[in-house]
Amino acid sequence: MKINPKEISAYLKNPSNLDSIFLIYGSNDGLINKTYNSILQELDIDKNDPFSTIKININQILNDKSLLFDEIQTYSVFDKNKNILIDIRNAPELKNIKNVFDELITYNLSNIRIIIIASYIKANDKIIDLINKYEKGVCIACYEPEENLLRQQLKNYINQNQIQLSEKDISNLLSEFSKNTEINENIFEKLDLLSLSEKVTLQNLTDTLNDTSDIEINELINNSLNGNHMQAIKVLNKCKKSKIPCVSICKKFIYKFKLLEKIILLNDEGLPLEKILLQPNLRIFYKEREIVIKQVKKWNFQKIQNSIYKFIDTEIKCKKMSEIDYFFLENALLFLKVQSQKI
Repeated sequence: MKINPKEISAYLKNPSNLDSIFLIYGSNDGLINKTYNSILQELDIDKNDPFSTIKININQILNDKSLLFDEIQTYSVFDKNKNILIDIRNAPELKNIKNVFDELITYNLSNIRIIIIASYIKANDKIIDLINKYEKGVCIACYEPEENLLRQQLKNYINQNQIQLSEKDISNLLSEFSKNTEINENIFEKLDLLSLSEKVTLQNLTDTLNDTSDIEINELINNSLNGNHMQAIKVLNKCKKSKIPCVSICKKFIYKFKLLEKIILLNDEGLPLEKILLQPNLRIFYKEREIVIKQVKKWNFQKIQNSIYKFIDTEIKCKKMSEIDYFFLENALLFLKVQSQKI
């Protein structure tokens, strides 16, 4: 069955739904992460507990699919429920793992919760169809927030703070928001902090949304992806002086690579690049289009996948060892330099 991310909590209140296969996918990384964490919380899953939770990534499955099936047939000694977390976000081709899921649903999965986290999958992909038709299969699509919902959320904030704004002002403010739910939530957190510290006006509202940290991060990303390594290091030092959190920088890099990945997939389906970049849901501004075209031509699917994996790993390291987080970022930029030079 297919359900909306907002319906997860209600779905899991039914005890008969607890032993399910969950497939979380889409182009909104922030919403994917939020949905994934919501399921873990609702099911009281400790992803770091080696006795009840098994983590398997796409490379392990492709190298030896028996690893997954051995885990399914081995019951937890310490917990009546077994949790298997499968990360296929870096799958080179989904068709290579469809047969694994074909076999997966033939097993007895009672007392087993399987959560599959993916990235962009075509709506007609066989994996979605397979999980959707499975008796206890749950497909959760995570896409960009609808502009109407964002507009209403922003209007609610404006009304609460008694600001008089025109529809044009609101539209201008909306253009500063992201397609990523997690980033938008961070923006509203910043706005909430603003309203606690001072009276909100159009000016300080605009200033908050136009935080220069985003400009510096975008400059860092574009220099890195365009192969300007020395300039990227200079911008990274500016970010460090501005005390921009490394985790935020990693998330923006991952988001940019996911955007390029989506553009490449649409291009492979036969859509011309120029038409893809005009799609409203991608929200690529005019001045960015030429830059994005160059990046799409410079970065192939495999290099993008490698880079996404690198920045996911870098984000984890930055969280664990925040005192040397910029060291990890410098290492990631060096990795991008090498990737950009590959043919």
